[in-house]
Amino acid sequence: MKLLGYKSVCKVGVYTMSRHKPYLLIIFVLMLTLALTACGSNSPEANDTQPAASGLENVSQSVEPSASASSDEADGVLKGTGKYVGLGDTSSIEIEMDGQPVVFQLGTVDESVINSLNSGDQVTFQYKEQEVEGDPGVKLRTLIQLQQGAGQSGSEGAAEALPETKDLSVTLEGNTEERSAKLVQTDDYALYLPDGFSFDKENNKLYLTAYPEYFATIYKLPSDYNMDYLKLEADQEMSDNGRVKEITGDDVAEPMRDAKLVEIVNGPVRVKQYIVKELDGQDYVLRLEIPNGEPSEGFQPLAYAALNSLINKK
Repeated sequence: MKLLGYKSVCKVGVYTMSRHKPYLLIIFVLMLTLALTACGSNSPEANDTQPAASGLENVSQSVEPSASASSDEADGVLKGTGKYVGLGDTSSIEIEMDGQPVVFQLGTVDESVINSLNSGDQVTFQYKEQEVEGDPGVKLRTLIQLQQGAGQSGSEGAAEALPETKDLSVTLEGNTEERSAKLVQTDDYALYLPDGFSFDKENNKLYLTAYPEYFATIYKLPSDYNMDYLKLEADQEMSDNGRVKEITGDDVAEPMRDAKLVEIVNGPVRVKQYIVKELDGQDYVLRLEIPNGEPSEGFQPLAYAALNSLINKK
């Protein structure tokens, strides 16, 4: 067997490596490419593409209704008229609308307004309406204003639509009569004056046309008035005519029996009266001066009827 020499072996080795060199180069290039790809996945440029999902999420949240938009929608105030039925419970009442009883939460309505109403009274009111969560077919109605009156309250336009004349029921000498009355209006209210009466709009004063010393004045009270102060005022105003006293119950003439305060003084020359009464949902001070004389018998019941016809315009 012929043995190869050292030089021959080296030549063979070199030749073999030369034949495999292209393949090694290809493998090296592939490994380098894979390494660069792996590094590229952790590069900042790759990370910058990740927040795309978060960005889409933010857009979907921004199209939801904002809190301020919901508040504006909920602030819509509705108006209604109907017939007072009675208390539903301690926090609600029923009002008949279009022949159907509807429950309203009392909301900000003062208890004194509720206490002044009788079942069957016509009322006007303002309220807010809100769907009950989870049951869109049910609505919660909450009152924000309630007044006694047949739909004329709270609107100058409504007051202007009142009839120019109407009959007032008056009791004279024990007999109930119907007396024709005409409409008069101020910026705050409207009322009906019986025949024989005139009205001084500037001074909110109604009086007998033939005997102007017989009169009644009307003063609209603020919502935060103090009754104790009014009692003191009544005493100061009328004490020069005699002893002032507060009367209640059957001592008060029937048309004013539901007043919150009635103070009178029977002087030697005239009778003075100081009355605090709610008229169409608003409290007023009514001052009457009635000189002793024949006209006094008709003036008081007719003046009471006129005052009780008052309808608020705002």
